[in-house]
Amino acid sequence: MKQEMDIFLIQEHWLFHCELNMLSEIHDEIAGSSKAVDSDDPMSASYMPRGYGGVAILWNKAIDKYIKPISDGSNRIQCVELLTSKPAILMSVYLPTKSTTDSKIIFDDCIDQLYQIVQKYKGTDEIVIGGDFNEDIVKEKNNSKRKIALLEFLKECKLTTNHKGPTFINTSGADISEIDYFLHSNIDLQPSKRITDHPVNVSDHHPILLQIECYRTQHAEQTSNNQKPKIKWEKLHKQNYTDIISKEIIRYTHMLEDDNLKKVSKQKTYGKNKLKLNIWNKEIADALKANKQAYKIWKDNGRPMNIDHPLIIEKKLTRKIFRAEIRNEELRRKHNERNTLIHSNSGDKNLFYKLIRKQRQNGNTFINDLNVDGETFERDNILSGWHTHFSKLAVPT
Repeated sequence: MKQEMDIFLIQEHWLFHCELNMLSEIHDEIAGSSKAVDSDDPMSASYMPRGYGGVAILWNKAIDKYIKPISDGSNRIQCVELLTSKPAILMSVYLPTKSTTDSKIIFDDCIDQLYQIVQKYKGTDEIVIGGDFNEDIVKEKNNSKRKIALLEFLKECKLTTNHKGPTFINTSGADISEIDYFLHSNIDLQPSKRITDHPVNVSDHHPILLQIECYRTQHAEQTSNNQKPKIKWEKLHKQNYTDIISKEIIRYTHMLEDDNLKKVSKQKTYGKNKLKLNIWNKEIADALKANKQAYKIWKDNGRPMNIDHPLIIEKKLTRKIFRAEIRNEELRRKHNERNTLIHSNSGDKNLFYKLIRKQRQNGNTFINDLNVDGETFERDNILSGWHTHFSKLAVPT
């Protein structure tokens, strides 16, 4: 598709902030600007869940000097300015689905942001907004509040769009709704088109195409992210340069100190990761307390990693004792259940159905031991126990 298009507006790339560089690795001749769901507050790479959301605008590097990324909008809105004879603001947007209770609030907030961006640039630039709006504004039977809000936004900002057929494909492979649009301020633009059956499209959305006629300017500002300005030292006022650098160093130092203080002073929240056990007694509680105390002492002493260190040995020992107490309690309960069965009345239906319910709930289809006439068979000998039991049943009484 690189040879067919100059600019791509992408929604739901499913990358987190630390992974956004992967977009620049798609092709050597592709550049871009993007946002992830965590771009405002990047999460650690070691705690990333399954990817979701995200917006991006990619373009052919041949027109790199005519593209200027701008920071307006949240992580659902990516903007760039097209620096041509007729400047234009291009926006890739991904509005929320209806799957959450706060989706309408987020939807309205995104519409407000789009309105502010349009008002900011409409005096100097053409406006082109493309993306997944997650709302069908063409279907007449749809009277949702989201549709009304989106149509009011179009009217207030004097934007237009066109009907091109369903763009969303359900799990059965049927085209069911038109939720992807180009909204633009230039009424003379050719209508957008739906691209069906494209060989490289694996999305559940049909791509849509909009053609914009523009002319390159001779003195377009180079805005490549990789290009660094060249300093003309012979014309530089060195004292001013030194003062500015010193102030910036102090400012960034204070920022780092503030961030570190916030991290250090942040109080730990307890209770979110409580240990969940189906069994409990005083011995298990005491063993867990001793294990936590040993872990705290080990952590407070710099987390030594030498396996022969006394604190490491103590930590492992208390953990071993804790697990042993759990196993002991499990074994005790199994023996109690077995004794209950042995000494219970064979006609006790309540106990019988209780055992069936328990067996179905835990999904366990195996037995650890079998008692036949006072003799206990375990593990590989359980089959011998069954053989003995059924052999006696076969003998007439």
